[in-house]
Amino acid sequence: MNSFFATCEQQVNFYLRNKPVAVCVYPGKFGAVIAPSIEAKKKGVKLGMRLDEAMRKCPELIPLETHPNRYREFHVEIMNVLRKYSENVIPKSIDEAFINFSDCKFKHDDFVELAKQIKEDIRKDVGDYIKCSIGIAPNEFLAKLASDIKKPDGLTVISSENIDEVLNKLSLTDLPGIAKAMALRLKTAGIETPLQLR
Repeated sequence: MNSFFATCEQQVNFYLRNKPVAVCVYPGKFGAVIAPSIEAKKKGVKLGMRLDEAMRKCPELIPLETHPNRYREFHVEIMNVLRKYSENVIPKSIDEAFINFSDCKFKHDDFVELAKQIKEDIRKDVGDYIKCSIGIAPNEFLAKLASDIKKPDGLTVISSENIDEVLNKLSLTDLPGIAKAMALRLKTAGIETPLQLR
């Protein structure tokens, strides 16, 4: 899901849509941003930023207190949509899940069209402002990577035919699980790019 907590708030309150919103643990001066909206991210507001700093970056930012029960309710609705297509749905967090279609190859023959239908069902059954990015790939790691390539509302396929082309456009820290420290260790070992890592 894209900017999940903030988008849930924008779904519930029409007047927050298309505005920079930051969900915070508490909306005081020194509160921390736990979920900037898509619009807030475009203005430089980042996850973990202190609210006073976020307000300096984006004076029109609307700080909101977090509503965990609301996000859990949206999560359940989204999981119900996914389970219409396969029983093998694996939630990884409140805003991320994998669907394993390896047992459904003959049931679904066009996974790009299936992904588009899932997006449409989420809009129709969960909320018209709720957006997700979907990655299609032969395994969880590559599906996660594919889902991160285009946000918001992206759809990316990684296959054996295009994997080298996809990896060639990325840096090591674009890969799930690789932050600056691990990237430095890999570079010290002579691995400079995702293609070399492969």
